[in-house]
Amino acid sequence: MQCGFHKDREHTDFCLDCEIPLCGLCVYRVDRQSFCVQCASPRIERRARVRKLLLAIGLPLLTGLLFLFVEDQHQLNQERMRYGEQASEVLRFRSILQEEPCNQPASERLVYHLTEAMNFKEARDTANHYTKTCAPNAQSLTTLFFTERQMGDHPASLDTAERLIRNFPHKPEGFAYRGLAYQSLGRYESAAVDFSAALSLNPRLLDVPMNLAHTLELLGRPCLAKEPLLQALTFYPGLENRFELELRIRRLEREGDCPTASVASKGAEVPFDRNREIMVLNAEVNGQFPARLILDTGASSVVVSRELAERIGVSQELKTSPVYVQTAGGIVDAYPTRLERLAVGGAVVEDLPVLVCETFGKDYDGLLGVNFLQRFKVTIDPTNGQIHFRDASGLPADPIEQLNLPSRK
Repeated sequence: MQCGFHKDREHTDFCLDCEIPLCGLCVYRVDRQSFCVQCASPRIERRARVRKLLLAIGLPLLTGLLFLFVEDQHQLNQERMRYGEQASEVLRFRSILQEEPCNQPASERLVYHLTEAMNFKEARDTANHYTKTCAPNAQSLTTLFFTERQMGDHPASLDTAERLIRNFPHKPEGFAYRGLAYQSLGRYESAAVDFSAALSLNPRLLDVPMNLAHTLELLGRPCLAKEPLLQALTFYPGLENRFELELRIRRLEREGDCPTASVASKGAEVPFDRNREIMVLNAEVNGQFPARLILDTGASSVVVSRELAERIGVSQELKTSPVYVQTAGGIVDAYPTRLERLAVGGAVVEDLPVLVCETFGKDYDGLLGVNFLQRFKVTIDPTNGQIHFRDASGLPADPIEQLNLPSRK
């Protein structure tokens, strides 16, 4: 069959639309299909228009995407220069906070990574933003406190510590942090009061006794400075720097010519009365006033009732603000003072810091707490109803471990 356009040539194909035979010179292929020139022309023009339209739309779009990519890379490079290895985590947690502004774990992690990147101002601003826009809790205020300290903004850190105390008055951390702020501001008297208040709430805090001892040394009170160090050794007998602390305690005792605890060379055996789980010992205050004290290893300090304080004549000295004290029965208000002498049998401590509480009822006069017990090696004989006080030989041990009673069968 001959080509429909060239009669002298054999056909090789047909037009898909009009089916006219076509030779090799007359075939136009569009989308892999064969057409004659008349049928192919509209398709070719349509393809050209589509191509122009795609170029008109796609080129600006591609240019915009490329621009955004370059901008993103530029921003990422800037963030890497700004935050170093922390850049990706900083960007990730920022993105989370944009969606969830009050996501506390994300806020804490962002502050952490900003701190690791040594960008303390942004860390402080992040923590501050969270406490202002979201419901602040103890952890968020603590985070803000330490970011402010890293910035050296001690007045701001003092304000934050006071917020923590107002909102969470029974948390020892608030008093410990305010003590740090006072210390940084050179207000050592206030710092000592707050460190003592923190230890009253939790005698097992480790850093606070060191801070309190340092503050009291700065105030020129070596005998008082040794007390928190003794407490640290009492509750943490396995401290790596125990030997150094013992030497420091001895130095403070020499510098202040401090009164020490005394007990007979053979020790003292003190009987106790038992009322269910309560052990009660007879004591003598200031050499003439009898008292019945509950043995309480959960109390950081000896605590006496206001009635006993009035009998021995120290109630008029209670002009300071109350502090909170942790006892086995819970948290109570108390006022600091000192006893000239406290004797429990043959175990005697002079010039002893104590706390005065409102009342213990008519049957008891107070608590025998850790700051008395830590000066002796204390063991208990439940069979004979006696507590043994021995010379601690400068090696305080944990009274809570020593006073564990064997289980009843």
